[in-house]
Amino acid sequence: MASSYEFKFHILPVLGIFALAGFVLSRRRQKETVHPYPPGPSCLPIIGSALKIDFNAPHLTYTDWANQYGEIVYTRILGDDVILVNSERAVRALSEGQRSAIYASRPPFPIIKRFGVDFHTATTPYGSEWRAHRTILQQALRAGSIQKYQDLFMNKSCSLALLLLDGVAPEDLGKSLKTFAASTALVMTYGYHAEQGDVVVNAAQDLATSVTGRLSPEKAALIQKVPFLEYIPGFMIRTSYCRKLAAEVTDIPFEFLNKELEQGTEKPSAMVDIISGHEDSKRQGSDLTLKNAAATLHLAATENNAATLQIFILAMFLFGDKQRKAQEEIDRVVGPDRLPTYEDRESLPYIEALICESLRWHPSVPMGVPRYLTEDDVFEGCYMPKGSIVKFNAWAMSRACEDPETFKPERHLLPNGEVSPDSRLVSSFMYGNFGFGRRYVLSSRRTLTLSRQPLAYALGTCSACPGRIYADNLLWAAVVQMLATVTISRPRDAKGKEVDYNPKWEGGLTAHPKPFPYVVDCRSPKREVLLREVVSREQNSP
Repeated sequence: MASSYEFKFHILPVLGIFALAGFVLSRRRQKETVHPYPPGPSCLPIIGSALKIDFNAPHLTYTDWANQYGEIVYTRILGDDVILVNSERAVRALSEGQRSAIYASRPPFPIIKRFGVDFHTATTPYGSEWRAHRTILQQALRAGSIQKYQDLFMNKSCSLALLLLDGVAPEDLGKSLKTFAASTALVMTYGYHAEQGDVVVNAAQDLATSVTGRLSPEKAALIQKVPFLEYIPGFMIRTSYCRKLAAEVTDIPFEFLNKELEQGTEKPSAMVDIISGHEDSKRQGSDLTLKNAAATLHLAATENNAATLQIFILAMFLFGDKQRKAQEEIDRVVGPDRLPTYEDRESLPYIEALICESLRWHPSVPMGVPRYLTEDDVFEGCYMPKGSIVKFNAWAMSRACEDPETFKPERHLLPNGEVSPDSRLVSSFMYGNFGFGRRYVLSSRRTLTLSRQPLAYALGTCSACPGRIYADNLLWAAVVQMLATVTISRPRDAKGKEVDYNPKWEGGLTAHPKPFPYVVDCRSPKREVLLREVVSREQNSP
């Protein structure tokens, strides 16, 4: 990735005229309104505040501005009006209720089509096509549907734990986690069982890495306005290659599913359930929508869940005392003669708190996906201009607690040891990973009946994306199987002392740690045998 210095060096000579017209219009418009703009950093006449931003970690710059200017920050970046929303209170006020519709769309980034990801639900403007995607994803990912795949999640999680136990080099961890997430999502979505080196899994990995893993909205805006930047070192994300990957991700598994349906050999999957619920007369016009929504499901699961698990493994690497406490809870509840199951979940509150804290400590999507303000608005006396790019700062919200840089699962527990349902502790981390407001609100707004665990309760009663229940179940399975069977730790020096390590981060829309030198040890020979038995049965099943 290019450093902030390299970024400025490469583009400073070419930034200029393309933003000037927008700046002049903005100044003229600001004089005409009776309401002031929200406070924010000073902007240069040509490039706005672009040179003040760390384009490799913009959430850190934006959170510094939040601390300086408050809940709502206004700035201009490369000709665009940008509004940063930095508190849960303000996010709820803007993205829920009567004004929510005007904050529900996405910015019109033509570059998205150049990268081939315009099929993705997250990039679809608010409207009829988005609502059609939403309906499909809600049907596929409702609580009752997800319960059918819990055995799949557990078996895949056992395979992941065994993979770590057998040895994954630090530089290969991210790819291994993407393989786990992608292969699980493909089975659930299409009944598509991927073999080692499968073209769809590889395409999903590479597309997730190239786009959401490297291309932040800030860099996308830059490349859109200064197209040759994509050929500069640090920005070399070939659009033609991404389009090829996107075609493989969307077309191959959907064609596989249609062939299976024609032959009557389809395997249970979310798409089979949805298609079987459509009349044949309605299918022709909905095939493209079905294909795109299905591809969204497994692609989003690949990058987001992999990044979240990578952050969790880093947390265990850094905070061994918290890992030991979680392992002690598993040993006490589960015992030595079996592996954990979902039936144990309500008896493992510290595991729940550990996951909550991992999501809060370093959100995998620190700024969410940008929104687009479709009408002028006035919020608490401040003017918000139509056409603004609106960013909900999940990173700032995750810092709105005591001692935010400390990894402390106990902050999510009540004195009696149960997980706190308090909205600040639960919904703040939920926002960072599962979205905000009208685009993500549950149509029924009913409490989940999947179980009474506080995490699922919070995800069910707050606005969240359709994938929240899927991610909740898969992440819990992966975390509990890892904790039950392996210990992740830092290497030791010649004197037997754990080496110090300062984590480094990279990313785009998603953020994840750079490779770190972890060590994996088996916790119990008996559990290793159980783990290998589960994986062997899964591999030999039809």
